[in-house]
Amino acid sequence: MKYVKPTYYRDFTCKAQACQDNCCRVGWRIAVDEQSYASLSCHHEPIFEKLCSAIKLDDEGYYIKGGECPALSEDGLCEIAKKYGDEELGYICRMHPRFINEYSDRTEYGLGLACEEAARLIMFDVCPAYSCTDAGNGEGEKNEKAERLIELRENLMYFITGDGALNDKIAGMLEYIQKIAPLYANEEYEAAESIRLQEIRLTKNAEPQNVNELIEVFKGLEILDERWLKVLSKARVNSKSTAYDRNLKRIFNYFLYRYFVSYSLDGDMMGAVKLAAVSVILLRLLFVNKNKDRRINIAHMYSKEVEYNEENLENLLFEFYTNEIFETENIIKALAN
Repeated sequence: MKYVKPTYYRDFTCKAQACQDNCCRVGWRIAVDEQSYASLSCHHEPIFEKLCSAIKLDDEGYYIKGGECPALSEDGLCEIAKKYGDEELGYICRMHPRFINEYSDRTEYGLGLACEEAARLIMFDVCPAYSCTDAGNGEGEKNEKAERLIELRENLMYFITGDGALNDKIAGMLEYIQKIAPLYANEEYEAAESIRLQEIRLTKNAEPQNVNELIEVFKGLEILDERWLKVLSKARVNSKSTAYDRNLKRIFNYFLYRYFVSYSLDGDMMGAVKLAAVSVILLRLLFVNKNKDRRINIAHMYSKEVEYNEENLENLLFEFYTNEIFETENIIKALAN
């Protein structure tokens, strides 16, 4: 069994009360698994009873929604974690912002962009890489398709990381994936290997196209925090800055690492790459003239509003196949901005 982690994974520590946007009070739906709910319900101390009274049940399961978690103390720390330790928390609370993906004979770990501190590590880690540990215990069975997708993802991430303009690289990748996605779906791997991945040099003086329409799609999604609308309203549509390519390359690869293999196994290779591409297009517009801390905050807000909102993410993926703004050639036109 192989275990894969980004090198910055071990450096993550929750900022707790120093966090500007505490995940325990953002107003989103916090899922509570049945086992955690049963465990919490077994305690009869006031803090546990207060927390359990706030947990609701609907068709999707147990959850806490709205406002702030009742276990959050005035100093921004979890009262349960302080008094009883992390092991008494529910699974989501113990794990966030970490995520786990499993396929073939590997388990991959990562940190989600929706957390401020995780966003800082993703965007600014000195030497980002991925460590792979082979436990050698014989567990796990290799899956040929997953193995091929993992290798393809590594090539895509290496391609993005290399020298050259990010927009040119994304444009080339979009066209490349559009060609090979149906071949991978039909397991025509040799045919896919004959297709070359290369940059597309975009016209630098081209007028921006489709950018305002793209922004409107994001404004039309569910808004968790009204501050996000203000951020979107300040997008610099006519900026052609490449000053933030280093940050954006790392964000693009975050999306590839997290979603490419799993989406591709579900038959949506193109959706995974469009998600990375469109995220970077929007963030580039929002990063203009913003300092390091502000760029981290904007990336975190984007992830919280879009990536970590299941309904918004599903709606965005649906738009990729129903809205002509998200056709490959139109995304490439937006990249020329």
